[in-house]
Amino acid sequence: MKITHAAASFLAGVATFTVCGILKCELDEYTREALPFLAAVITLIIVMILFPEIVLFLPNLVFWVFRSIKGACSFVVLRSMLDTAIKNWQDPLNALRAVAEYIVPEKDLVAAE
Repeated sequence: MKITHAAASFLAGVATFTVCGILKCELDEYTREALPFLAAVITLIIVMILFPEIVLFLPNLVFWVFRSIKGACSFVVLRSMLDTAIKNWQDPLNALRAVAEYIVPEKDLVAAE
């Protein structure tokens, strides 16, 4: 773990000196100008730690479908239709439109349980 931190610090230092060399600016001036961005990054990290729901909203939205048999069946149908469309050199968007119109029959859900 300590080696990782040392490597990250080294690379950040190299990047800082490189940017200062390209821009022909002083290191303290560059550091002063970068402080608001550093504060924003630290604030964002603190917000993500305090409110993990913000970070986990999209993954929960996407993977929530797997918590039911209907969601799992819907995913299997989606994946199968997309793979078949790609394998047959068809437009995947048309396959997605077909999936949007497709409804899994209730008898298939009962048989899967």
